[in-house]
Amino acid sequence: MLRIIGRTAVGLSAVLCVALAGMWVGSYWKTLGWGRSYFVGEEQSLLSWHVGSQRGKVGVMRWRLRFEEGSGVKVKEEGDGVGTAYVPRLMAFRYQDRWAEQKVDFAEKPERWWEHAGVYVRRSEEPTGPVPQVIAPSSVMVMVPYWLLVVVSGIGPGVWVIRWWRRRRRVREGCCMKCGYDLRASEGRCPECGEVNQPVVK
Repeated sequence: MLRIIGRTAVGLSAVLCVALAGMWVGSYWKTLGWGRSYFVGEEQSLLSWHVGSQRGKVGVMRWRLRFEEGSGVKVKEEGDGVGTAYVPRLMAFRYQDRWAEQKVDFAEKPERWWEHAGVYVRRSEEPTGPVPQVIAPSSVMVMVPYWLLVVVSGIGPGVWVIRWWRRRRRVREGCCMKCGYDLRASEGRCPECGEVNQPVVK
């Protein structure tokens, strides 16, 4: 059972690795992006999510705009997940509570040593501005290079291929598939580790 689960996990990792490699190449040809925004009445907040892929990187960003209690925010639903949040004496924020294709731009200048490798984790909270209804716009951004995802997802399949090749080589050389003991003078069970092996073809 565990062997079946392991092989299934390795197979899924291999498929994911190939898919990520394809998206990596495609990100240099076309920038992809999707976004979703919605209003949370309990928190009096407008949340926005953005996911994008461009020039060898994939990123996720969450942006939040929270309003003071009693600011009088009014929400008008227009159907199909589309609505508008009206703030008195400020402006209207239109949102779309479904994933839709949007233009994204995750271009950031590296500031830390790991960001030079393409890994970004940014968090910002701006102080209250001149508009009293807005408490603090905040955002969180995570960006990872595709090459890192390809390497991580390829570890499992890579280890499996190496182990398969070593076992195949040991069988051809007349050695135990588990410990590598020379079985040319033995048959059946390995005298070193007890592993049952196939008869050596002489």
